[in-house]
Amino acid sequence: MNACAAKLRAAQHAAQQAAPQRPRLPAIDLDARLRDVFVRQQVDLVIDVGANLGQFVAEIRGFYRGEVVSFEPIPEVFAALDAVAAQDPLWRCSNWALGRDCGDARLHVCPSHDFSSLLPPNAYCARRFGRQAATQRIVPARMRRMDRALQAMGVASAGRRVFLKMDTQGYDLEVFAGIGDCLEDVVAIQSELSLISLYEGMPHWLHSLAVYEAAGFGVVDLYPITRDTDRVIEYDCLLVRKG
Repeated sequence: MNACAAKLRAAQHAAQQAAPQRPRLPAIDLDARLRDVFVRQQVDLVIDVGANLGQFVAEIRGFYRGEVVSFEPIPEVFAALDAVAAQDPLWRCSNWALGRDCGDARLHVCPSHDFSSLLPPNAYCARRFGRQAATQRIVPARMRRMDRALQAMGVASAGRRVFLKMDTQGYDLEVFAGIGDCLEDVVAIQSELSLISLYEGMPHWLHSLAVYEAAGFGVVDLYPITRDTDRVIEYDCLLVRKG
């Protein structure tokens, strides 16, 4: 260490002694935090909305062996998901899209299926992610409210401790609006928040946070998903019920 660096280190130490700093929390990855939340909240039912090929369930199966209900509306993706879930007796799937109402919907399917959404990709999404994020075709989907979908599948959430995971490319708040009385049983949520809008008509991320907080949830952590140079585009937001 040269003399200049030594003086700087000594000055920093003196400043910390004069004005102690808040202790810094150690960095924890999402998998470790999820494990901790599942244990602390005693989760015994997972509702996986926007399941894609079941990546989230594969992730949590390392520490959670309870019941899972997944929703994936893209026909060919659902077929692949259903084949995987068939190997797990505690994992059921539906090809309904979820929202605030029941009825017909239109899916904007992209070459990279994890960009597909009930909302059309906007101009920024096309510039940042290119052809993979552009609408390739539009397919019809059956829309259900979450509470009615669970009822139709024979899934009773009452008295359970539910973890709700949503990854619907800009549609999470619409899914949340259809939860009905099932909300009382949700103890924790994972929702995707976009600081930079990727889809037409998607809510501002601060509005999404305000809705979750008004429903009784507080943020545990935010985990970056994608970036644009030095700006975060999307976070996975993990929340738990307050109190």
